[in-house]
Amino acid sequence: MTSKALNQIRLESLQLNISDIVDENPSWSRRMVNDYFFKQSNIVSLAELSDVDADQIVKNTEDIEVNTADIEVNTADIIVNAQNILIVAGDLSDHELDDSAHGVLGWNVGTLDFAASLTGGTVLLAQSVSDAAVATVKITTSDIGSAPIVYDANYAQEQSDLINECKAKINGLVDDVDSIKTQLNAFLASNKTAKQMA
Repeated sequence: MTSKALNQIRLESLQLNISDIVDENPSWSRRMVNDYFFKQSNIVSLAELSDVDADQIVKNTEDIEVNTADIEVNTADIIVNAQNILIVAGDLSDHELDDSAHGVLGWNVGTLDFAASLTGGTVLLAQSVSDAAVATVKITTSDIGSAPIVYDANYAQEQSDLINECKAKINGLVDDVDSIKTQLNAFLASNKTAKQMA
């Protein structure tokens, strides 16, 4: 694109070559003719270079404006992405803390999961229950011999002692069974709460 200044210089300049200058100015020395010619030529060349630079400046300005608009769009996208990352990070944190995040048929992800895949129920850690009572009931009374033909008070007492011990030990066994039943019920309730059984 040619500027008005360059067009003006070309219109107002005679565009003389060296021979024309000599003819127009016969009294000038050769040195003076060359000086005039090269100064005029340089002025036109500089004006042309200025035009090229001006065109490049216009193009660079347009490019800067386009790049500035792109930067604004990209900055907005970066802000939106950063906000989305924060939202996802928050959701992930909540998800990791959720020990039954995927329902009964999915894969559970969390620190309290104890199964890789599920076919039903949500696998959670069952509540701990104490150990069931260990039965230690033993009858320690010595065996008694055969019954005597005639009444024997000592033999009768041995029978009474053995019967009384059997009764006491049977009652102890009943207590142990009740304790085991209590612990078993607690175990079943804990597994139901953890959804490991219906």
